[in-house]
Amino acid sequence: MNIEIRQVEKFESLIDEFENHLTELKSESLESQQLFFRNIEELEEKFSLGLKSVAIDLIDRLAREELAEDYLDDEAMSLVMDKDTCMTVLSSSHDLHIGRILKKEDESRGLEMKRFQDLLYKYNNEESLRNRNRILQIHDFSKNNKSTLYALLSSDDDEGFDEDEYQQQLQQQHLQGGSSNHNNLVK
Repeated sequence: MNIEIRQVEKFESLIDEFENHLTELKSESLESQQLFFRNIEELEEKFSLGLKSVAIDLIDRLAREELAEDYLDDEAMSLVMDKDTCMTVLSSSHDLHIGRILKKEDESRGLEMKRFQDLLYKYNNEESLRNRNRILQIHDFSKNNKSTLYALLSSDDDEGFDEDEYQQQLQQQHLQGGSSNHNNLVK
């Protein structure tokens, strides 16, 4: 049993060390993800500004009649005819893209946190199951040895020594902290 207790203590120290290293890796991963998504936001911002400047240029050129009316199809022409509507649509598109980027960032962060928690749970659960099985094995081993000892002692005993009396004497000895020989219990 002492060996199992030492095993549990070693596992606890190892899992603490593992958790510390895993926490560092998780932090680095989350920082990298944040940097990645900030870069994507910057690219979206640049794209949106570029698109707005192209749209304004196109609207101005159409207003000055520098472009033919058939330069754009009917749907695009109806959009650029009203500058306020065009800018509103472009701003809405930009906001929608930023919203999707932030949603993906939240999903990515959530997956990273779940992976971290699942991994720790897995190893703790496996160790708990191993420990539980080992304790049951030790308990069964002890029970079998006591039964064998009882059988040996009762076959030598002419007075009809019973197992209940033997169990009581073992418990008394354990409570007293004695380490006397089992043969002393047979008296």
